[in-house]
Amino acid sequence: MIMHDLPDAAGEPGDTSGVSRFAAAIRLRMVGPGGYYNLGNGLGLATGVMVQIVDVPPGSAVSGHAALLDHFVGSIAALSLTLATLVFFWSGEIYCRAWARKPSQTCP
Repeated sequence: MIMHDLPDAAGEPGDTSGVSRFAAAIRLRMVGPGGYYNLGNGLGLATGVMVQIVDVPPGSAVSGHAALLDHFVGSIAALSLTLATLVFFWSGEIYCRAWARKPSQTCP
C-alpha cells in the first residue's frame, strides 16, 4: 500500500488531504521550544506504555488494556506520574503559546 491509497478522514481512497492536514498541524506544533518540550513528553509517555505492554508475560491473563490501565492508574505512584505527565503536556502547550507571541513564530 502506498501513501496515496490511504483513505482520509472521510474514508475516500486516493485523497491524502486528511493526512496532509495532520502532517501540517504537527509541523506547526514543532515550531519553537514548546513543541520540542511536548515531543519529549510524548516520547516518555510512549516509552512507558511500550515497556508496560512488553513486560506482560506471555500466556498471562493480563490483557493489553489491563496493562495500560495499570500503567496509568494501577497504583498511587502510577496515578501521580500520569497526573504529572498531564501537567507537563499542559506546560508544553502554554510554552508553545507563549513562544507564538513572538512575531517570527506561530503556534495554533
